[in-house]
Amino acid sequence: RWTPDQAEEVAKTVKDMTAKDGKLRDSQDDLKYLELPPDPTKADLSKYPGVTYNAETKQYEDSATKMHWQGDRWWAPPKKVTDPVGLGSVPSQDPLWYDPKQKTLMHENGFAQQVKPDSKQGLKAWLKGKGYLD
Repeated sequence: RWTPDQAEEVAKTVKDMTAKDGKLRDSQDDLKYLELPPDPTKADLSKYPGVTYNAETKQYEDSATKMHWQGDRWWAPPKKVTDPVGLGSVPSQDPLWYDPKQKTLMHENGFAQQVKPDSKQGLKAWLKGKGYLD
């Protein structure tokens, strides 16, 4: 059962979703971020098949995003820099980190993107991450 606040949050989230021709898409490009557990140290990992604990590196890792959990967010693996960095270099669009509590995906170029459910699968992943759905 949901509290009135939870029901209001779900209603607002569903209302904000974008439907084309009155139909919701099945999936979305950033779904893999919504599917990450909000905190793998407290999550039932059987519900998140792509997330595992790597005993060698002593961190939780996700196979879909290639990110690892550190502190309070998911981090992209460090990249090997092949081109000189400095004036004139352009930061990439690659993800840098994802904060599941704020639903924010930060890119290397400094662009922050809100990751929100905008599809059927996205809504399921969002409800699951909130603990509203098993």
